[in-house]
Amino acid sequence: MNNREPQSDIITFNVVDVFAGVGGITLGFRERTGNHRCRFVVRLMVDHDPEARSVAVRNMPDVPYLQADVHAISATDIRARSGIAQGEDIHVLVGGPPCQGFSFLGKRGLDDPRNVHLIDYLRLVKELRPWVVLMENVPLIITSHDGAVINEIAQGLSVLGYASYADILTASEYGVPQVRKRAFILAYRADLGIPPQLPARTHERIPAASQLKDFRERQTFEPDKKPYISVEEAIGDLPPLAAGGGDEVMFYTTPAFSPYQAWAREGSPAIFNHRSRAHTADFLRKISIIEEGGRNQDLPIKQRFSDNYYSQA
Repeated sequence: MNNREPQSDIITFNVVDVFAGVGGITLGFRERTGNHRCRFVVRLMVDHDPEARSVAVRNMPDVPYLQADVHAISATDIRARSGIAQGEDIHVLVGGPPCQGFSFLGKRGLDDPRNVHLIDYLRLVKELRPWVVLMENVPLIITSHDGAVINEIAQGLSVLGYASYADILTASEYGVPQVRKRAFILAYRADLGIPPQLPARTHERIPAASQLKDFRERQTFEPDKKPYISVEEAIGDLPPLAAGGGDEVMFYTTPAFSPYQAWAREGSPAIFNHRSRAHTADFLRKISIIEEGGRNQDLPIKQRFSDNYYSQA
């Protein structure tokens, strides 16, 4: 295998992203790594959604995008569209297969037909034999059925010759201004002799969004971690909008007041897609009595949104 660029000391690693959507994971792999001698090159994104493909191609036109149902494609299809020849290594296979069968009892998780894409993902691991496998999914993939689903996945990877590690990571603990939890499964081909390990958190831990305070007044309790980034610190410089207000292109009316905002403005001549949903007057009256950090349950019982509505609204 020759994974070195001609006349260069930079080592490149091939990446294939299946269930790619608009390319969020791809974008992460395209960012510069801490080791400047290494570079990830995403050779192909795959997803069946035409709108997702349209967004990804517009933002990353240099990355080939195969619009196809992963259930119907093979390793041969992926190699042909990515330009990765037979015998050439695929170093990293990433993806977030959609699954809806985790909350039902009485079934093995991978036997549930709604989880067929987990089987598809393992099939591609078997066919492509990547060095590294990274899967992103909802926390239930780890917690449901007392861990039965994640154990099945780990066993499946083990049979294929991969050592795996799984955990639930919180976005705010890695510098993202959002208390969002996602499960990650990392597996290395066992013959590499490298134990899989997810990255250590870099930012201070916060239990819930309701405990976020003005970042200019907060105290730091973990000296070895960076302070978490609040939503205000991230987007507090955006022009305020009334319901239904805003425009597709707007301009900042105030200077950046945090390092995050300064970073977000780099290379951007304007604010795009800054529009507010046009809520009804009745809806606005209802949510106006919920205090900052509150939720649906804080409303009087007769005024609460129905169970089939987003409770966090």
